[in-house]
Amino acid sequence: MWNLLHEFTTFRQGRLASLTECDAAIRQARHEIAWMGQLPAQAAQAVLKTYRQAWANFFNPDHPAERPTFKALRAAA
Repeated sequence: MWNLLHEFTTFRQGRLASLTECDAAIRQARHEIAWMGQLPAQAAQAVLKTYRQAWANFFNPDHPAERPTFKALRAAA
């Protein structure tokens, strides 16, 4: 979910997607992508909140955070 959100947010002609645009994309993807539709809406919103906080930390000059990147895929146990 993080990687899809990161791709949607960063590949937008030089500007980051707004919170409203991200929320609309998540809602649409939950209808179009089967595995996303099975996730609770609260889980998707939690990922969005964490992702937006990562960007806020990156832009905060007092916070030593690096730019958000794609997450590595983990093998299912």
